[in-house]
Amino acid sequence: CMGRVNGTVIAAAFGVFKGIPLALTNVGGVDLLVNAAYVPEFNNSGVNVTVPNGSLKFGYGARLGILHRDRSVTAPAPGARLVTTIVCAFGGELPTAQLAVFHRFEKRIARTGLRIRVRLFALDELPERFEILVVPPDLAERAPAVARGARIIVATRDDAPALADQLVHDLESGSAIYAEPADPHAPKIVTHRGMEEL
Repeated sequence: CMGRVNGTVIAAAFGVFKGIPLALTNVGGVDLLVNAAYVPEFNNSGVNVTVPNGSLKFGYGARLGILHRDRSVTAPAPGARLVTTIVCAFGGELPTAQLAVFHRFEKRIARTGLRIRVRLFALDELPERFEILVVPPDLAERAPAVARGARIIVATRDDAPALADQLVHDLESGSAIYAEPADPHAPKIVTHRGMEEL
C-alpha cells in the first residue's frame, strides 16, 4: 500500500513598479514574487521520506512585465480619434442645469482613470482644442458651426448620466474614439468656468 505526501504551497505577487505609461499600455513593470512551501516528513509501510534542512521552504524572485494594459480599455481601432478634452458649453449666464451636466460628466470621467480634462466654457469662448462638445438643447443648432469637427453631445440634466456612461463606453471600446490612461503622479487641475488652477 503506497502512502501519499500532502504538501502546501502559498504564492503571492506584489506590484513594485507599474511601469512607464505609454499610450494604452505600461512598459517595464516589476512585480516581486514570493512563495512558501511546506512538505511534511513521511514514514509509512517502511517508506521514510525526510526533507533536508526542514520541511518549510521559501522562494522569491521578480517578474518583469514587457507590456501591460488596463483590461477596461481596448486598444484603439485604426483611425480612432484621441480624446483629451471635453467641453461643456453654455450660452449667456451659466444656468444651474448646465452646471449640473458639467459636474456629471466631470465625475464620470474622473472615475475612469483616463487622461481627459472636462472643462466649462461659454459657447462663444471655446478653447482652441477639444474633441467632445456637450451642449444643452437650446444650443444644438449653433453648436456645429463652432465644434471644429468635435463630436457633439446634446445633454440635459436628466439624461446626462446615461450620456456620460455611453461616452465612457465609446472611449473604452476604442472603435471611434479613445483616451490614454492618466498619470497618477500628475498635478491635479481644478476647472471652474474655464479658469484653471494647479
